[in-house]
Amino acid sequence: MEFIIAVSLTLIFGPFAFWIFSQLSQAQHRFPISITGAIGDTVFLPLFNGAIAYHGLFSFTSLGTDKLWISGVITVLFSILYFFYRKNSDDWMTAQSGVFNFAGWYHLVFVLFQSFLIFTSLILFYPSILLWAILLGYLSTTKILPKLLK
Repeated sequence: MEFIIAVSLTLIFGPFAFWIFSQLSQAQHRFPISITGAIGDTVFLPLFNGAIAYHGLFSFTSLGTDKLWISGVITVLFSILYFFYRKNSDDWMTAQSGVFNFAGWYHLVFVLFQSFLIFTSLILFYPSILLWAILLGYLSTTKILPKLLK
């Protein structure tokens, strides 16, 4: 049941909300604007969250404060990089180049939360091949993986 709840919440607060925001924005480009939005956010992230719910991440019984701090620091560093990367995009998340609209700030908060879940689960469940496979699937929809493999 936790699997279904995690997948459903991810779809509602992620791709469905992004689609609504993009329809309401004045931007020319709508969600999804890339294969990452179309497949990564709608398939791999919900599966990842379902898998970590299955592994028991949301019970929080196995979380130590040191692991939470490490996840938090990594999340903040990643999100700062993401903020500067996305800030100059020209799509449904920006009012004008360099300025986030409400949807852009919402997406940044979503990225913060999702990143924290990813980093925490990889620290706690690092031996899980399933988690790594799903994350690799997500990364394969981005521009990052091809650059890393060159």
